[in-house]
Amino acid sequence: FREEPPVGNPLLDIDTLVATPHLGASTAEAQREVAIQIARQINAYAADGTIQNAVNMPSVAGEEAIHLQPYLDLVERLGALAGQLMDEPVKEVTVELHGDVLDRDTRLLAAATARGLLKRALAHPVNLVSAPLLARERGITLKEVRSSESDAFTTLVGITVRGETESHAVAGTLFGRKEARVVRIDEFEFDAVPEGDMVLLTNRDEPGVVGCLGTILGNHAVNIGAMSLSRGAKAGTARVLLNLDAPIPSAAQEEILGDDRFLASRQIEI
Repeated sequence: FREEPPVGNPLLDIDTLVATPHLGASTAEAQREVAIQIARQINAYAADGTIQNAVNMPSVAGEEAIHLQPYLDLVERLGALAGQLMDEPVKEVTVELHGDVLDRDTRLLAAATARGLLKRALAHPVNLVSAPLLARERGITLKEVRSSESDAFTTLVGITVRGETESHAVAGTLFGRKEARVVRIDEFEFDAVPEGDMVLLTNRDEPGVVGCLGTILGNHAVNIGAMSLSRGAKAGTARVLLNLDAPIPSAAQEEILGDDRFLASRQIEI
């Protein structure tokens, strides 16, 4: 019964009916068996990541959990990247899957994407169980699209985030089946590791831009760990995606945007 004791319920007036509370099976023997089963499930998760009989997330076998982990890491990083490109609240997230990832149990990928999207926006921790619920509470719809279309990559995962008037799309893959890479941001193609402090710059496609950028960052003691350059479909426009050893100070940011060759700058933390 929803409420116990069920006062006034007509079923209780039937002489041939024996009613018990919803915990009527909680005998000493049942409690002992439940405790043993829970201990075995915790042990399995600690040993190889096997998730059994979870109430609020899919069950994943140990071997599958091992193979799935790099994909979970990839989509979480892509979700964090995509969310930080937005200037308005996200209303919809679409996870598009291509290639080898389709051979895996992908039910957790949308949750991992939501975790990446939300973990920097919220003060409290976000995990695979809470992420979908927290997304729904904030009016975010999660979608998964499975595509058999061929691509240049063995595995490709695309994340598209949409707001009321704005949208961004990022895509990533796994190198060596375990190392996450960003290969596309909107229409620009990259080869970058989504990790740590990053900055995405939009600039005019002309000589001297990279040298100017390096000089500004060097003057502010910001070291560049990696750089990926990309030209867009629109002639004259390019983007630079940097991995940095530290965030760009506000003074350096102002100096960069003070040069009319730089059109936009977005700091990202993965």
